Amino acid sequence: MATTRGVSGEADFRNANGVYMKLMNFRASDPEYAAEGKAGLSRGNQLESVIWSEFFGDRQKLQAAAEAIRESIQTPLPEAGAAPYWVFVCNPKRWAIDRFLEQGEARDTWGVRPSDRMRFAPGQLGVVRVGVDRGTSAEREGRPALEAGIYALVEIESEAFEGSGASDAFWAEGGGRASGWPTVKVRYLQTFSDRPLTITRLREEAPALSPLLLNGFQAASFPIPEPDFRRLLDLLGTSAETVVGEIAVTDTLEALARLEEKFRDACPEVKERVSRSIERGPVGALVKKLNGYKCQICQVLGRDPISFLKPSGEPYVEAHHVMPVSAGQAGSLGASNILTACATHHRQLHYGQASVSITATAFDVTLDGKTVRVGRPILDGPGKSPTAQKMPVA
Repeated sequence: MATTRGVSGEADFRNANGVYMKLMNFRASDPEYAAEGKAGLSRGNQLESVIWSEFFGDRQKLQAAAEAIRESIQTPLPEAGAAPYWVFVCNPKRWAIDRFLEQGEARDTWGVRPSDRMRFAPGQLGVVRVGVDRGTSAEREGRPALEAGIYALVEIESEAFEGSGASDAFWAEGGGRASGWPTVKVRYLQTFSDRPLTITRLREEAPALSPLLLNGFQAASFPIPEPDFRRLLDLLGTSAETVVGEIAVTDTLEALARLEEKFRDACPEVKERVSRSIERGPVGALVKKLNGYKCQICQVLGRDPISFLKPSGEPYVEAHHVMPVSAGQAGSLGASNILTACATHHRQLHYGQASVSITATAFDVTLDGKTVRVGRPILDGPGKSPTAQKMPVA
């Protein structure tokens, strides 16, 4: 199992002798063996009698559970390079996630699966999946047991690094994360502790989801395909686009280059958030000013390039990234990739019959089969701020 799932099995999986001993522990609960004087090994733990009581006399239920486990083992994880959506696994017996979420903390760190450490990057998204709560009433401090399910939507804020360990008040005694374990920084976008998406509901309403999501997976984290992630958000009644928010951006080319590199492997929703922040931030504002707050397309077509005036008296115009930021190409965040457009043309560029090709000094915009050429911001030289840019004649 450890080899198939790409993790070390020494600490988490039983060897052949351990499996045999566990079967002998179960034999101690079997009345048929007890009647024959073959009671097996009696020095097990409390869970054996619990599991025996749940499945004894119901072979169909036992078979279904066994098949689910086999399917989880045999189902391959998403290949490297697939959409970077993650599931962070929480064992509530070891870490009291309910108490942590009550504090309203926005940021934390999370231990991740060692075999995936090179795949984490800022701007990726994930969910926190809480497993079966096997803690005692005393361990839960009288709180009710948590239902297994999805409890939070998070954004990864760093690459994986060698953590210094974790042993705060939310960890059970001896259950903290060891120093040196691969760790990432996460930001909680939305939490659902008062209305978790339970695994019971997932199995009823989305049985086609990855078995790793439905049946659990013994690891700190694992990736899931984008359709599975989208389905989770639908069932949670939210969307990534509405919760990722915007970010603060600066207007220097060096900072934009760093931002572009930082979010190179981010999820599409986060790349779009970066794009919106730039369009609405100082870079977009600069290009609007350089273009005289005019729709470049209307201007070339001989129409009134000023849509209307805002209460401040400034003309209203929108900034549009020609090269989609989600494509991840170098330079897509910069001012030289922005044209200004009225609301109608901006929407047409996104959703209508439109295409744009890029030359060194211009954008060739094709709308409804007609092509017009509009000016493109030109950089005065490497390392310059967008404030040093000039506009060519359209």
